[in-house]
Amino acid sequence: MRTPLPLRLAALAIATSLTLLSACSTDQFWNIGQAWQRDHCMKLQDQQDRSRCLADMTRSRDDYERQAEGLRRAKP
Repeated sequence: MRTPLPLRLAALAIATSLTLLSACSTDQFWNIGQAWQRDHCMKLQDQQDRSRCLADMTRSRDDYERQAEGLRRAKP
């Protein structure tokens, strides 16, 4: 039996909080997020969805930061 989503999200929130308290660097946060997303992608049953998910997560942290900055600047 799978763990209910709210329970998994609560566990993720607790783990994230503990990680924050342990003073991880932003690179470590990025790596944790990438691992979590990769795990999520691999659980997808549909091959196309899985491939799309994995392709979306292949961008580098620098590319992500540039895109996020561009979006922040575009907001009025």
